[in-house]
Amino acid sequence: MKHIKEAVTGFLKTTGLGNRQEENYIFENWKSIAGEETARMAEPFKMEGKKLYLQVDNSVIMNEIVYKKKILKAKINKIFGTEKVKDIIVRMKQ
Repeated sequence: MKHIKEAVTGFLKTTGLGNRQEENYIFENWKSIAGEETARMAEPFKMEGKKLYLQVDNSVIMNEIVYKKKILKAKINKIFGTEKVKDIIVRMKQ
């Protein structure tokens, strides 16, 4: 008989709900992850595989966030203890 933890872990892996939970954690806690100033400038809007997409208002902010990508990736990956985010893509709001 499987232990309940094994059963739940297997269920989350096969349905993809585990990844969705982690993505939601990033979106819901963005302010504490990125810092208040960065969170005001850039907002996460999508996660595809290991790519996190951020949207910004203008090209000046885009440039600043591009310089912060490495720090943001490191913070997120440290929280999860694994490489959850391999790249951060910065886009202008439409």
